[in-house]
Amino acid sequence: MKSGIIIRYNRVKQGLTQEELAKGICSVSHLSKIESGKYEANRDTIKLLFKRLSIITEIESKIYKEKSDFIRSFYYSVDFLDFFKVKEIMETILQNEEYYLQTDLHYLFLITKFRYYTYINNIYKAEILYNKLKKSLTKLSLQEEYLFIHSYSIYLIQTKNYNLAKENLYKLINGNHPFGSTGEVYYHYSLVCSHLDDRGVCILFAQKALEKYSSTNNFHRIMHSMLLMGISLLKLNNLTDAEEIFMKIREDATRLGEQSLLLACYHNLGIVKREQKKYVESINYFKLALKYSYSQEYYYNSLVELIYTLSSINQIDHAKEYIEQGLSLHKDIQFTHYIVMLKYFKVLSEGKLENLVHYLEEFAIPTLIDISYTKPLKEFSLILVDFYIEDIKKQNKYLLLALHHNDIEKIKEVFS
Repeated sequence: MKSGIIIRYNRVKQGLTQEELAKGICSVSHLSKIESGKYEANRDTIKLLFKRLSIITEIESKIYKEKSDFIRSFYYSVDFLDFFKVKEIMETILQNEEYYLQTDLHYLFLITKFRYYTYINNIYKAEILYNKLKKSLTKLSLQEEYLFIHSYSIYLIQTKNYNLAKENLYKLINGNHPFGSTGEVYYHYSLVCSHLDDRGVCILFAQKALEKYSSTNNFHRIMHSMLLMGISLLKLNNLTDAEEIFMKIREDATRLGEQSLLLACYHNLGIVKREQKKYVESINYFKLALKYSYSQEYYYNSLVELIYTLSSINQIDHAKEYIEQGLSLHKDIQFTHYIVMLKYFKVLSEGKLENLVHYLEEFAIPTLIDISYTKPLKEFSLILVDFYIEDIKKQNKYLLLALHHNDIEKIKEVFS
């Protein structure tokens, strides 16, 4: 920590003006340059300023190290997904906000808050801090720049801006950055590629993340990386390897009491078994996923897959029970795309193609585009492509949508 910063912090803390502190020691302009870091004064001047402020170098160094260690501990706990420890450390950091803002830890503090808000998924507060930090990008150190880009990439993932997130994470991976690539950077790059259906790259970087996490015995992130690999293998129709990974995660998640990962395993095993045409097992796994769901989003995600499975084996009446169950709670659903999917299955179960086409064109597709939810767009588009076989203009429109179903900006351009 530079002497000027120590002087400024203690002067402000003690309520002294620059004139009062500088009197008999140096000029005010000279002190101003020292405090701003533009000039490093000689030892005698620093010694006199320290004495007037009752600064003991050893104590200041110890305090500075303590504040820096809080931030290091924060990132360590984030990496290990220790939610309660992260929250506890952040409370301590926020209690020392005045110190951070008046020292050269200023930007590191703001970036750490930004990372915290992405960690707890508080998009509103994260956006406020992003807008504040982006004005100071040229002032960041290399370490601060690295942490900012990573935090910003996570924010972009949470706001579904996957292409830009991938672009920023790529800077950290291939930009010859002095901090190299961490397991977290590899993991989030793999996650972005998963969202963009770039399955081969997703698996490659999940493996890289796995290697990093294995070296630090980060068991929680090891399972998360394996989950990404399993999902991509499932999407590539490598059902045997995908099932093996999900079963391994299930075993470890059960042992460690990781409910969220256990839920993810049941959900994805349900899909595996459906693709293997083992429908009874598939349905049972989805029911287990519903049982273990601890949030509305996870519940409706598995509910939709269960309904899809029942519909695919013509258990329409059974599927209708779950459709009505989901729709009866639709006023409480925070995720619009689940309402779209439940109503889609309801119209589908009625067996009238014209009604289905009308629903897809007039409600489902416009709603999904409006909320930037692209997952079902390809399937919906291909239904309309088949329907409009004699209407080339409309058929081409929906072929284009199917082709660019993951590029929300391109989709909005086409459908504007």
